[in-house]
Amino acid sequence: MALVSVSQAARLAGISRQHLYRKYIKPGDISVQRDDKSDPVIDTSELLRVFGRLVGDNLGDDNTLQEATPEKAMSDNGLLTELQVKLQVLEAENRALQARLEDKDKNLQDVRQALRLLEDMRPRGEAKPWWKKLW
Repeated sequence: MALVSVSQAARLAGISRQHLYRKYIKPGDISVQRDDKSDPVIDTSELLRVFGRLVGDNLGDDNTLQEATPEKAMSDNGLLTELQVKLQVLEAENRALQARLEDKDKNLQDVRQALRLLEDMRPRGEAKPWWKKLW
């Protein structure tokens, strides 16, 4: 018959992979072979011998998602709500900081303009020696 991985065998038997290892493989109730990559595989005839009939026919897809438990889903919803609130607070803080930055930039421009007006605008002549200032 067909050789399946331990995970697929557990799905076909309707039990968890850990339970299959602990209760059936480790004591030797189900024999395990190795494929060409040295991964453990189980013949489906072994599963039929031990379990009688197989529950699932999902031999091809190892990428199915496990459904979340209700408690996990509830905690995920609570976490999502908490993160949304934090995001809103941070966005408001970001807007306030941007407004402060714009005010500071405007203030800096005003100060620069005032400094330009305060510059010494007298015509610069030749510098006289100090002793000529006495007469």
